[in-house]
Amino acid sequence: MQDNEGQNTKLMGRLWRSTRRAFLSAAQRFGQNWAELVLFALVFQAAQTVLLAPAGHWALARIVSGSGDVVLGNEEIALFLLSARGAIGLLVILLALFTVDVAQRVGMLWIGARALHGKDGTAHEALMRTVVLAPRLLRLTGHQLLRILLWIGPVLAFAGAVFYAVVADHDLFYLVSVRPPPFWYGVGGLSVLGLLGLIFLVRLRIVWVYAPALLLFEECAPRTALRRSRDMARGHFREIAAPLLLWWLGVTVAGSAMAAALLWIGERATSGAGSLDATLAIAAGLVAAHVLLTGFLVFATWAGEAMITLHLYRRERTETIVSAPETSRRKKHSRLFPLAIAGALVMLGIVTARIVAGLADVERDVSVTAHRGDSVSAPENSLSAIRAAIDAGADYAEIDVQEIADGSIVVFHDTDLKRITGSPKKIWEVDLDEVRALDAGSWFSEEFRDERIPTLKEAIAVARGRIRLNIELKFHGREKRFVESVLQILRTEKFEADCVVSSLHLEGLKEVRRRAPDLVIGFIVFEAVGDLTKLDVEFLSLRAAIATPGLVDRARRVGKTVHVWTINTDSEMAYFVDLSVANIITDKPALLRRVLNERNSLDDQEKLLLALHHWWAR
Repeated sequence: MQDNEGQNTKLMGRLWRSTRRAFLSAAQRFGQNWAELVLFALVFQAAQTVLLAPAGHWALARIVSGSGDVVLGNEEIALFLLSARGAIGLLVILLALFTVDVAQRVGMLWIGARALHGKDGTAHEALMRTVVLAPRLLRLTGHQLLRILLWIGPVLAFAGAVFYAVVADHDLFYLVSVRPPPFWYGVGGLSVLGLLGLIFLVRLRIVWVYAPALLLFEECAPRTALRRSRDMARGHFREIAAPLLLWWLGVTVAGSAMAAALLWIGERATSGAGSLDATLAIAAGLVAAHVLLTGFLVFATWAGEAMITLHLYRRERTETIVSAPETSRRKKHSRLFPLAIAGALVMLGIVTARIVAGLADVERDVSVTAHRGDSVSAPENSLSAIRAAIDAGADYAEIDVQEIADGSIVVFHDTDLKRITGSPKKIWEVDLDEVRALDAGSWFSEEFRDERIPTLKEAIAVARGRIRLNIELKFHGREKRFVESVLQILRTEKFEADCVVSSLHLEGLKEVRRRAPDLVIGFIVFEAVGDLTKLDVEFLSLRAAIATPGLVDRARRVGKTVHVWTINTDSEMAYFVDLSVANIITDKPALLRRVLNERNSLDDQEKLLLALHHWWAR
């Protein structure tokens, strides 16, 4: 036992000493080359923005256009990726991302290594070197991607089989909300597979750490570089992994600490601002500092990893790179350095001005949508939930509609009846008489024992003149006249002007547009590939995680409004109000109405401070 403890202590001591040497060496290399490293990073990022990003958008548009549309959304993504064109497109995108990653590391390695010969490693030389090596870098990343897929492909296939086995006989929302044993079996299995996959990818990143250096300094063929890197890492994995993992962790922790400190300073600075102009000036400084901090952390991650890699490579290949005697001469920075810094500051000013202008626009007009009615106060999608949404002050009640066996249109969310009524039948297997016989309220509370699943006509009757409806079309794949029937009801009830129609199913929305071109329609987006702003819809209903400031701004500029779902905390509500979305969908409409009323009671300076806080906290 004592021998094992002694061995562990020696191992930890050896790892600490090797990690310390790696950090000291990396710091020395960085100190000698910081200006050229910064210049390289700025020019490389500019090239990505000016050249690579547009090329990537063009390529993505070409790939997506093969599906016959400008956007792939929700289930269409999975179906497209399973096609030959989609799989090839995904591989092309991954190959490009991998190549850019390796190219940036190669450029920084070149700059750091030149100083070891007593020469100045310029950013210009590094950029030219990455351009010359581009074909070989592409082949290198191609081999890496192929090997990853050969290992990870069967794991993904198995994960897909586990997922299908869990959801095949159950409605997905039933599994997520009720969480029966099959749900936990699936979560456990997928979590284990996900963790194993992550460990595998991190291990490959560490094992292949020498490959870019071997390709750069020894002109190895890509496959040879990967093989030699693996051989060099054999027996030294811990000594390689320790400094790299510690650096990644350190940058993350330091970034969080600096962001928290900046927020603390900002809160105290803005609390003493005496006017709106002073608050705007402080906000501009804080936003600029935040943008700079973010850029610095990204740069530090890349540069630190490159300098650590260079130290590790030198240790193994001393015959390739020989240390030069230390000199005290001052290196002359590239003439482009001041220009690059000036350009970066100009871009910083533009980004800061745009963000602050958005924060300073304190007037907000946000509508409240009660998700499935007020589903906190009454059973979801029930007439009682619609009445509760009216009482809560909501502008819209969102309801889900589906076609059942006899062609009737009912207000119901799940594909089966189990969660709400206890019946195991699928929604398309029952007719209206069977639906009306089911108790759809007892699951919520005894107070609603007599609640029934309503028809769309009944929901319209309750809502008319009191609240607008957001009618979500739920497609289950067995419809006969679904869209036609819904539109016929809206026309018969003369309710077109008092509702909007939305769906996760893009093809269904296209049919709505063809049959009712004047109806306001919106695409519900869980995930999407392509330019959402080019869709022929009036609004985008976005999952909160993808409702970014950039997407909201782009949609607004082309005349589309943004709805965001499902927002249930006051902090999230306040954030999206300040993001200027047009509509917030929530299970708690009364809370959202209170948040809006409280915000409207503030003066402009207080609203600006609140918007700044929410932007920063996000």
